[in-house]
Amino acid sequence: MLKNTSKTGLFRLWPSNVNDDCLPTKRGTDPAMRRVIVSFTLAACVASLFAPSAGAQRLVTAISKANRTYSFSCGTDGDRTRQLFGRRLTAAAPGTPISFRQDPAVLTGDWSFGVGLRDFIVLGDVQTLRFQLDYENAEIETWTRTGTREVGGRLVSVFNPTWPVSALAKVLRNSRWGWDQPRLYWGEALAEGVEPGRGANIWLRIAPDTLPAARVVRVRDDLQYSGNVVNIVMPSFADGFPEDDFGFDLKSAAQRFYRDFEDSYDNLAMVTQDTFVTSYGAFHRNVRNQVRGVGLDPRDDSALYGSASGRLQGVELYPSSYFTQHQSSSHEVAHQWGDYINWTRLTGISRSGWQPSSHDPLWAEGETLVGGVLNATRRVIRSEEGWRIEVTPGPALFHPYTLYAMGLLAKENVPEITLFEEQGQFNPTSTATPAPGRLLTGGTRTATVYNVIGMLGERSGPVPTDWSRATIVVSRDGLLSQREMDYWNYFAYRLSDPRRSGVLGYEHVGSFQASTGGRVELETDIRPLTDGRVDQVFDVDSLAFANRDIRDVIFDERIPMRYRVGDRIRWSGRVSAPDRSDIDEILIRFTRYPGDAAIRMWGDVDSRSSFVVETTFEPEHRGIYLMEVFLFWPGSGAQYSRAGITPIVVE
Repeated sequence: MLKNTSKTGLFRLWPSNVNDDCLPTKRGTDPAMRRVIVSFTLAACVASLFAPSAGAQRLVTAISKANRTYSFSCGTDGDRTRQLFGRRLTAAAPGTPISFRQDPAVLTGDWSFGVGLRDFIVLGDVQTLRFQLDYENAEIETWTRTGTREVGGRLVSVFNPTWPVSALAKVLRNSRWGWDQPRLYWGEALAEGVEPGRGANIWLRIAPDTLPAARVVRVRDDLQYSGNVVNIVMPSFADGFPEDDFGFDLKSAAQRFYRDFEDSYDNLAMVTQDTFVTSYGAFHRNVRNQVRGVGLDPRDDSALYGSASGRLQGVELYPSSYFTQHQSSSHEVAHQWGDYINWTRLTGISRSGWQPSSHDPLWAEGETLVGGVLNATRRVIRSEEGWRIEVTPGPALFHPYTLYAMGLLAKENVPEITLFEEQGQFNPTSTATPAPGRLLTGGTRTATVYNVIGMLGERSGPVPTDWSRATIVVSRDGLLSQREMDYWNYFAYRLSDPRRSGVLGYEHVGSFQASTGGRVELETDIRPLTDGRVDQVFDVDSLAFANRDIRDVIFDERIPMRYRVGDRIRWSGRVSAPDRSDIDEILIRFTRYPGDAAIRMWGDVDSRSSFVVETTFEPEHRGIYLMEVFLFWPGSGAQYSRAGITPIVVE
């Protein structure tokens, strides 16, 4: 489909996997070349896939990086094992990265200074550590330690690496971040003998410059709060080692919280100011369980955490920024009820995937947000060719067996499920996001809820209609900065889905309320015992991006998050790229998840570096997109995007 809307606004919609001649190369500077580009047909583009150019290969790599998905790993099963048996699960080896302090605490897309990882702690007597930044052809660098210290009675080595702002510009190219992913993949730390691709992943916090400011009440030098987050200073909170003993003092932090805040929460979410480099992104600890028939024994340890009323049911730990995303947040809340069914005992299948004893197996039909085999963005459906993978339509929902465990779905309405005998056919030890259309292999077995009831008994106990969670950020040396409070307060509030809109992200995962089919609301307001509450209302459904959030381009106005079909859209601004002075074209590209269609809008860049890009969205363009900006100059060929932000919604 081609539509020439104006000289500066060529509009095209083509599949995103076609080669470089159809994707972001230069349009051409003379009228003849522009006529060639406009006259390209879809068939010609598809045919060119069979003979891609070198530039095309580079571009395909860029697209896959911009749309890549990193699996969220949950540590609930490991924490349960330690709680039950009181033993260490693994032994952290010398050279294992432990934690660091990000500088600046929260990045922006147009950050113009350097980036540092302060007090990057590595277990043991380690003189050097290798690291590879996340950009094309990045060389492996070597850090030299700046000192040693003892943490929890063990020797650690301390590093303090820094990078110039040019490194940030390189990493941002083809990286996706935004309101639904306020995290930036920075690179991987490589201990001795570890090859690239198998190192410890390092993520940094990042947020749009339009992040709303939180009103902060400072109570004491070790306590402050806002409308949706509490910040407590506890120097010894994380003196253990997260990889070998889950060493976080959750009980003391909870007891400290209840001194100043109401005992009216179902759940406490503990977040660390420092980023901990762990094999898991979070875990859920069941503190009180009154539900039978879901594979959990009754228990009540709420008093040990300071909950005199017995209201507290669970505590979560987020040692990094995964807390800010719906998929990981909803996953951890759901662990209050599931999945603790012993599917091997019930059906005889051999379990695989990530921590299979506490996560859902590979089954059909229906997606799961508590999966050990499939990420929530994928599910299995029946087709004429057999069982195959499809992209989960939004919003991703909890599986019927999770809803049953929560008491939200009657047993009569729980469907029969099909389980696959080859549970490890995608990744035997982790969750996976297989390509849409991929066919599953091996035999199947079926089970019903009545089989589960026969093994565990019928589900009984309280049924939630709302779930109240307090978010507590624990810092080591002092109170959080204003920018950090803004970050954690806003994203805790966003998780609550205040307008009950679903707050759907780029990958079709929405709020906890949306994932329960509207059955349970997540409350995040902070309720002090004596000081007043902070009541602030923020826009979490359509808040624009800042005009400088896409690097190397300054838009004249904020970048809208939402666009309406039929409206004439106009972007204007100025190119500010420091690497070229002869940029003469700009491309704004919207790529619909999971990369199945792209909308391309071209504009000329004049001698003053100014541009105007215009288009009109059509009904078939409704969807959720990644927005990227590409810049071109004479003879530039295919280019990587300067940055990519999500979600962008055409409705």
